[in-house]
Amino acid sequence: MRRVITAGLSFFLLGGCGLGEGVGSWRDAAFGLVTDDEFTTLETILVSAEDTPGSQSLLYTAMVEAEAAYQSASRAVASSAEPAALGTAVGEVIYAIEPDAAPAWDAKTAGLVPGWTGRGYGLLNATGQMADGLRRVQAEGGGEAEAAAEALVCIENTAGFARDALALAQSILAGVDGEEQAALLPQLELLTRAQLAGLDADGDGEIELGDGECALQQAEKVLEPLSLDLERRTS
Repeated sequence: MRRVITAGLSFFLLGGCGLGEGVGSWRDAAFGLVTDDEFTTLETILVSAEDTPGSQSLLYTAMVEAEAAYQSASRAVASSAEPAALGTAVGEVIYAIEPDAAPAWDAKTAGLVPGWTGRGYGLLNATGQMADGLRRVQAEGGGEAEAAAEALVCIENTAGFARDALALAQSILAGVDGEEQAALLPQLELLTRAQLAGLDADGDGEIELGDGECALQQAEKVLEPLSLDLERRTS
């Protein structure tokens, strides 16, 4: 039987605030947990990772990239009648998910136009590393294994949503006809939202901790006790 979970700590409010409120305080609290230069697997996921922008945690980085993809997909829907703006927004979706797959827009690299919305790390990169780390925690057993296993399902779902969104965005950018494009844009917005909030795949009105449903916000909630335990042990 699958558990249902409501994301409580998430600092992303879909359909409302952007990335500002809550992010800094969560980040500052997290950085207070680091006591030396050696990061455990959980610290990399929840506190800080060496190769992420600003040495943020993998979970934080994934949520920032997912939010960038969702905001860009929403802009694409709003710009459906403006081909240039639509193309830019869809390119931003791709960059947030997989930077190496994004269009080679030299103007952005040269600084002639505003930079990319995403951080350049990539949602698929962040979720891939998190999944590997959670598998290690699960394999080690102990009191953290169950939470790691539940969070892993959500992270793998997120990666699945991201791969589907990436393929869809690439199809749109490749130039489908207007009627097909009109049908694909809402699907792109749905998939990028699902990366954060999950997807009610079976239509029962709940986001469950199971295949095809939970995503980053539910993983964050599942991992909250482990984050609090890290804080207690390092304070």
